[in-house]
This record gives sequence, C-alpha cells and structure tokens, in this order.
Amino acid sequence: MSCPKNFNAIKKEYSLTNDFCINDFDNWVSAHNRCNNRKADLVPQHSACFAKKIAKAILFSYVARNVYRKLINSKDKVLARILSKLKDGSITTSDLYNLIEKTTILYFGFPAVAPEDILYIPDKWRIMKVNKKQKYLTVTDGKRTGIVPLAFLPHASWLCPACMRYGPWDENKCLMCGNICEDRG
Repeated sequence: MSCPKNFNAIKKEYSLTNDFCINDFDNWVSAHNRCNNRKADLVPQHSACFAKKIAKAILFSYVARNVYRKLINSKDKVLARILSKLKDGSITTSDLYNLIEKTTILYFGFPAVAPEDILYIPDKWRIMKVNKKQKYLTVTDGKRTGIVPLAFLPHASWLCPACMRYGPWDENKCLMCGNICEDRG
C-alpha cells in the first residue's frame, strides 16, 4: 500500500508519531479483500471516534507483532529440524514431498472435487486423494484413513448395516461405528 499524498498532514491530524508506518501492525486491520480494495488509500474524515480506534490499534499492535514473531521463530525451528532430519537420513525427500502433498490437500482444499462427489464425507473428515477410476475418495480425520464412495447413488455394499452410513471404510470395518462387515463387497 502506498502512502497518501497528504500522509504527513494525516499523521499530524491524528497525533501520530513521525515513525508511524502506514504498512505495519499499527495500521493493519483485517478486512475482506473486496472491502479493502474499495477503501484503497482513502482516509476517513477526522473524528474523535476514529482517532480512538487508531490509538487502540496502535496500543494492541504489540500483541499481533509478538504472535507474528513467535510464528516466524517456530517456522524457522521446524524448517531447521526438517533439514537436519533430511541430512541425517531420518526422512527422505520422498517423505517430505508426501507430507507437502497431504498438507496441501488437507489444509488448502486440494484436490478439486465437485460438490455432488463429496456427499458421503462425514464432518471433520478431509479429502486426501480422489480415485475417479474406481470411484472413491480417500479421507482422513487426522488419526485414521478410510474410503468413501465418489458417486451420487453408490452401490449398496458401501452402506454400513449398523449405522446406515457410507463409511469411511478401512477394509471391512466402518470407521464411524466400528462395525465389521464380512460380506462387504
């Protein structure tokens, strides 16, 4: 974000220090992208209420700054640990690629699937992999992994006779209720 042409006048009007940075924690406010773009570099007219909001943002900016520093420090520690494990052979680059792929899927919503294909995913389960050829999704709840159908009207063998859900299944075991269905097809 660039500084408005009258930035020095604005700093004086709101009693901001000379070192006040427009693009720093003191001035950042979470906003929807569309709202932020619409606001652009417009400055609201001076008011006591707005001046209080700026003062409060400056006062609490240290909290955001500390959280940011902790995140940066923990990220650096995690990366150092990963590099160390790669160097000593505890993990392989293949393990790392696997982790990145799974993390991307779990936290960023990949792979893309049509809404009608995810009808049978229970709450708190996330898609890990799509097998369109055999028509199933591999899903995880973070502890267990199973499969659910990828079809609007799945075959009857997907339905658990005990809980009446379509999985997730781990072989012949329904992961929702623990029922083992020997004749599952």
